[in-house]
Amino acid sequence: MYVRKFEADTLDKALQDIKGELGPDAIILKTKTNKGLKGAFKKKKIEITAAISERSYVKKAKVDEVLGPEHKKEFYKESNKSISGTIDTYNNSKTTNYGSLGLNKAVKNATETIKSGLDEFLGKNDVEEKASATPTQKALEEEYYEDEPALPAHEAPSYHAQQPVYDEEIKEELEEQQSKIAELEQKLFDLTHSLENRNSDGLPRGIKEVRASLKTLDICEKFILELVKKVGFELSREEQENPDTVFDLALREMAGTIKVGLPLFSKPDADESPTVTVLVSEVASGQTSTALKLATLKKGSVVVQVGGAGDTDTRFYKSIFDLDIEKASTPSEAVSMCRNAVQNGKSVFLDYRNTGDKDETKNFCNGLKRSFDGIEILLCLSSIQSELYNQKTIKKYQELCSGITVSHIDLCLNFGALFNLNYQFSELPFIFFGTGSCVPEDLEAASSERILGKLFQFDI
Repeated sequence: MYVRKFEADTLDKALQDIKGELGPDAIILKTKTNKGLKGAFKKKKIEITAAISERSYVKKAKVDEVLGPEHKKEFYKESNKSISGTIDTYNNSKTTNYGSLGLNKAVKNATETIKSGLDEFLGKNDVEEKASATPTQKALEEEYYEDEPALPAHEAPSYHAQQPVYDEEIKEELEEQQSKIAELEQKLFDLTHSLENRNSDGLPRGIKEVRASLKTLDICEKFILELVKKVGFELSREEQENPDTVFDLALREMAGTIKVGLPLFSKPDADESPTVTVLVSEVASGQTSTALKLATLKKGSVVVQVGGAGDTDTRFYKSIFDLDIEKASTPSEAVSMCRNAVQNGKSVFLDYRNTGDKDETKNFCNGLKRSFDGIEILLCLSSIQSELYNQKTIKKYQELCSGITVSHIDLCLNFGALFNLNYQFSELPFIFFGTGSCVPEDLEAASSERILGKLFQFDI
């Protein structure tokens, strides 16, 4: 392979020089643009290192020998495809236009001025030229086309004098770059292999299987890492190889992680001291039905709906569950209704229609806390909402609330999301689960068994 460096003021000029010196099959090895302060000390702005195989260069040199300097410049202005095709044709057959062109060129130098133009040079008018050739020209052409033994490459031709000098410095730089590329490829392979097996290499079989199972259930990575650490401390190496043993420990840890609580109105002293239970939520969380279901658990209680919350047939709940349902148009009116009910010894379930204004909801809840002693605020979530949406809602109201109720458990598709919510916001325990649309049978106290049973498809 022959390697040579070309310098020029423009990229087009450098590429044209490469085409003329090495031919259309040249390979660009390196391109360097001299810019800035460093470029100020360089003669040329573009430096390109190109190479060509010895075989291709020999083929090109044969054509250059025939063309001579007169037509060589014009010839290499053609497209790469055209030049390459002409070179191949000449080297594959002696009866190509190159032979005629080279011969005609030599004769015409002695008899007439050479015609200008690349089309004439490429032999498009070769037929007319042969027809008008002199006897001397014809004799010379016949002599040219006689079969002659091909010259060995080392005896050849004057084109060896035009071969570029092999630059040892460029060769060393090329080998160094290839070595660096190979080293980087190996490092990339090792890094990829390490990432694929991170936290897996060397882990016992039981931990691997349980870890993979929890990931498929969308359990958060933080809890999984803590669980793996705990398994490593509490179980022996042999026990860690057993998936059932590791799974039993994982179940105990998950059951202990889920925080549940009791509502304020269910405590023993609630009969003597009436309570106020406020339900707040975003839209489509089943808040109104949850308030009515909770009220049926406390006999003689009052449901106060604020801000147009609920669209309920009050006669049905009055006749079946003995519930008093009152509607308040303003927050101040709702506070007045709550005060009257508490003074009469009745517990209140306040269904507050949130307008989306956090400050307004915060001011209303803080006013209730100042007005009543036995008050709790529950945040209503829906299990059919995404985990990200529920996280956003909890972050918005967590400073106001003391617990969480979750509706539509019967329609939940991802119990791992509920586990993650309870794990990430452990200061807000689950209080109630809504399991359907019937009143009040589909309301149940929150429990870790319900979440884990649905999560792992146990029969509860």
